[in-house]
Amino acid sequence: MRNGLSCSRTRNFRVVPTGDSARLDTPGVFITTGCPARQTGAVLVMSMVILVILTLLAISAMNTSLFQTKMAGNAQDLNRAFTAAESGLSNAANLGNAIDLNLQVKNSYDYDVGTHADVTSDWLSNTPPKRGSGYSAISYDSANFNLTSVGTTTASLNTAKTELHQGLSQIINKAQ
Repeated sequence: MRNGLSCSRTRNFRVVPTGDSARLDTPGVFITTGCPARQTGAVLVMSMVILVILTLLAISAMNTSLFQTKMAGNAQDLNRAFTAAESGLSNAANLGNAIDLNLQVKNSYDYDVGTHADVTSDWLSNTPPKRGSGYSAISYDSANFNLTSVGTTTASLNTAKTELHQGLSQIINKAQ
């Protein structure tokens, strides 16, 4: 029992729009009365659980997106540093003052804003020229150098560095 009423069955009443309540066969609107169903709030709890799950999925998607953006930026910075290091090696190999038999030579090349290459050349040894090169081993030597280029970019918040090594040989007279 609830509020003194028996809640065991539901009763249907017909409301007749003409005001004649004695006739039950006239068309009208049915009203169902009885005890309301117990409401435990299960729909509210389930909707809150679904809302929390959707919020966690959205946060996870945002974190993944931010992480991928950072990775793309780092890859771009590393690519710039690599390009600067390669360009530094190319510039050093093409310049006449980039190598010296007696000294370690250091050159710095600036490219874009925040991108540069530092190239160091070290003399390693003299060896006879390769066969078929057209140079006699009696009169000529091949001076061997190691070029080290460090490309650096500081254009963004991160600093990327790439170090490349390249061998270089130059035919020289044995008299030098």
